[in-house]
Amino acid sequence: MNFFKKILNSINQMSSPIFSFDADLSVLSFILPNDEKFDFTLENYDVKTRHDPYVYEAYTFNNQDIFFEYIHLDPVCSWNGLSRGYFVDLLKTLINDELELEERFEFKHYEFSTYNSQSHGYIHIIYIWDVTKEVFLIDKKGILYKNFLGLLKSDYEYKYNDKKIYDLDIEISLVKRNSLNNYFNASSD
Repeated sequence: MNFFKKILNSINQMSSPIFSFDADLSVLSFILPNDEKFDFTLENYDVKTRHDPYVYEAYTFNNQDIFFEYIHLDPVCSWNGLSRGYFVDLLKTLINDELELEERFEFKHYEFSTYNSQSHGYIHIIYIWDVTKEVFLIDKKGILYKNFLGLLKSDYEYKYNDKKIYDLDIEISLVKRNSLNNYFNASSD
């Protein structure tokens, strides 16, 4: 009986999206490792659809608290390198500053990283990946980063309360710049 329960749980995890955005409810939802859902409510946001021949669906989201780019590659396409590395390199280029990694935590399909920018302060990035989907999220206030990471790592102590968090006011899009930088393309046989 326990064997069948494990199989059903595995099938359920494969079919459940680990990340979703419901525009009607203005809610970001994340599936935790224990299969519970963590919701984060958003207000006053701007969503821009992104287009590329290798992308099934893509958009950027921006509001006063967070910025993220959602990329769902066509199943016959792949990244030409590490997608998170491409995102961080593009961020460095756009803010014209070096970034020093302060902390990084990984949990299944989630990666939490904090970088220190000498000119702008700290930058919290949550990277979410699935088979053909990627989300690059920058938390401008640290609220989502702190609460979400605290749910995944019970002994996590947020050490940025009195630090300057970079209130990013630029648009970052790997999809928009893919034609110039060749981040992803059709997989070769």
